[in-house]
Amino acid sequence: MQKLRGNLVLGCQNLVKLNKYKNYKIAIVTTFATRAVENNDFPPVVEYLLRKKFNIKKIFSPEHGYYLTVSAGETVNNAKDERTNLPIYSLYNENKEILSDWVNDIDCIFYDINDLGLRFYTFGSTLYYVLLSAKKLKKKVVILDRPNPLTGKIVDGNILNTNYRSFVGITCIPVRHGMTQAEFALYLNNEEKINAEVEIIPMKNYNRNFWWDEIYNDVWFNPSPNINCLTTALIYSGTCLFESVNVSFGNGTTRPFQIIGAPWINSQLWYKCLKSYSKYLTGVNFAEVVFTPKSGNYKGSFCKGLQVIVIERNKVSMFTTAVAMLRSLYQTHKKNFQWVPCVNEKNVFWIDKLTGGTEVRIFVETGKPTFDKLVNKWNQECEKFKQKRKQYLLY
Repeated sequence: MQKLRGNLVLGCQNLVKLNKYKNYKIAIVTTFATRAVENNDFPPVVEYLLRKKFNIKKIFSPEHGYYLTVSAGETVNNAKDERTNLPIYSLYNENKEILSDWVNDIDCIFYDINDLGLRFYTFGSTLYYVLLSAKKLKKKVVILDRPNPLTGKIVDGNILNTNYRSFVGITCIPVRHGMTQAEFALYLNNEEKINAEVEIIPMKNYNRNFWWDEIYNDVWFNPSPNINCLTTALIYSGTCLFESVNVSFGNGTTRPFQIIGAPWINSQLWYKCLKSYSKYLTGVNFAEVVFTPKSGNYKGSFCKGLQVIVIERNKVSMFTTAVAMLRSLYQTHKKNFQWVPCVNEKNVFWIDKLTGGTEVRIFVETGKPTFDKLVNKWNQECEKFKQKRKQYLLY
């Protein structure tokens, strides 16, 4: 087993070394896939902290539930952890906030989640509501920091339009924000004017330029059911947009989000059109594929499409890549291409939620404004965001 590169000390491990909060009654927002690293052992952070004699009283779980077995978008119910006998309270049901009677016997709230650092990945929205709840309930939030697996350096995507805020876009940031969960907590707390009492337990020896596999090779715990490796996590930062179209985005296959297809797609035609956008497709290539998903859209049907292949991950803009994929698919398959509407919202499409506005949908349908103008706009937005972000960076 390889050792952690640079001797990284996670926030949860640093907490143990600092010997703080041992006498507190604690609730923790986390998942079973959020692991500590100790002597080549990888215990869930709840069990790690219990082993270290912290008084963890209850668990709060995000989308997919504590064990990450609930499908995307499905309501998560309260439960009990059979391994620790702790109650699990869901933060992903009709109410996203922490209820007051859940914390009557709690001194502070720990937050430690194996996150991806993406705007539409809902753990960041859960963090927002945790901070909001803590402010209302006068509880301190202690963030146990851990790496952003997609680096803490690269920023990608467009900035969300404030009129399109939702649980898949809680604040006006790019799709890929390049912050650790502690840095993002500081950002949310100040920029959203929440002003909760927050303490950061930072990592030690963290290099924000590193991808997760440069910190720890061949170790990966799925942060949600279909993010099954680091490459999938990177590609998902763009191809998540295909959740908004009547295609299979690889759920029910061994390559979720890496392959996109449908029975009605002519992959040769799509590939040829997509390659006309090659100047925007830096660091990636594509291969035609056929597959039969075992779940999700077109379950059991023979699908044809494309697989995204990462050639140089430090050069990839997956958001731009995904928009080019959407535009070229629309151009070549306009008769079959359909946007997925939002449930219970008239004239609102899921693509508008995922992209934080209408500009992507309009471009896909009309080609206007030009792709050059859009990409330049997104790049300028990212540069402005990086300047704003600087004051919140810890490493």
